[in-house]
Amino acid sequence: MSKDQKIAIIGGGITGASIAYHLASTKSLNISVLDADVARGATRVAAGMLAPVAEAVYGEERLLDTMLGAARYWGELAEKLRDDFGLDVGLRNTGSLLIGATPNDTVEINRAKSFYDRLGLACTYLSKSELDSIEPTLSPMISGGIFTEIDNQVDNRKAHIALIEASKRLGVDFVTHDATQINRIGDSFEISLEDETCIKADKIVLAFGVTKDAIKGVPDFIYDSLRPVRGEVIRIRTNKFTPAPERIVRYLVEGRSGYIVPRLDGEIVIGATQEEKGFDASTKVRSTYELLRDALRVIPALGEMEIAEINVGFRPATNDNFPILGQVEQDLFCALGSFRHGILLSSIIGRGIAEMISGPTTSIELGLFTPNRLR
Repeated sequence: MSKDQKIAIIGGGITGASIAYHLASTKSLNISVLDADVARGATRVAAGMLAPVAEAVYGEERLLDTMLGAARYWGELAEKLRDDFGLDVGLRNTGSLLIGATPNDTVEINRAKSFYDRLGLACTYLSKSELDSIEPTLSPMISGGIFTEIDNQVDNRKAHIALIEASKRLGVDFVTHDATQINRIGDSFEISLEDETCIKADKIVLAFGVTKDAIKGVPDFIYDSLRPVRGEVIRIRTNKFTPAPERIVRYLVEGRSGYIVPRLDGEIVIGATQEEKGFDASTKVRSTYELLRDALRVIPALGEMEIAEINVGFRPATNDNFPILGQVEQDLFCALGSFRHGILLSSIIGRGIAEMISGPTTSIELGLFTPNRLR
């Protein structure tokens, strides 16, 4: 594939940025990323967890190998971005705790451990004293839980910025206008933009997450297969007087799930609601209260910290909850529908789609998530 080949990536979230970076790293190509505002969308709202263990779900086991591969590859990608460009993604390998606040919640955590054991996922049950020794900020009411070294985190905002910056240094053009229409003209495409200009492309990658505004020319079955899942996240700031957790804490409180993700820079992310409410971006008092209430039952010291942000975002989910990855038709590719795993999967999706476009082989198996299954 020559430099004359023009590739347009529609969507500049972390998946689109990862595809751009990996394409530009491996081939000398003319690459454009089309997005009016790369800072919007689910990427910015996410917590950045790399959690193939805690996010393993009954009925979605075929995604597990890809999730594990993505978690491992984040380490390699973080090192490459640091060594080649001096860019930091905020990778923290401190592991994760999964705990229950009530006896019934603890039963569910133990049931989850049995599921993880059957899948061959390494996790260890910790007694109350063992929990206290590695995470002393936990409420004294917590009686036990699970620890896994596999689940870790990146700072999603830093990682996104790093991928964009590295892509730019490799020659990728970020166009600050949204695509409105795709037309196939012979062996190439013409993409209309919102400012009424057009660009040409030999290949297109759809990586726009989930949006209310359909792009004309995208096959109908793609939009029919996507839905927004609303999530609310609270960001708080630590202070020098209050002890903060050292690692991710995922929890159940009377059956309600949540997480607490501490950053090295003193930010702590608390989330997240998961609601099928379309594109309702309003922040509700009740959901904010419930998030904080449950988090305080797990780590009471959070109540002494300052609220920095309350964000609402929309996870791009599909009808079967699996991503849509690969070739839609000749020279039209997609990387959509990562749902709860957007930050985790963005590393390996970027590499896989780049390899698919560059050919002839890919290092990961994308066939399980082919767009054709949804036609």
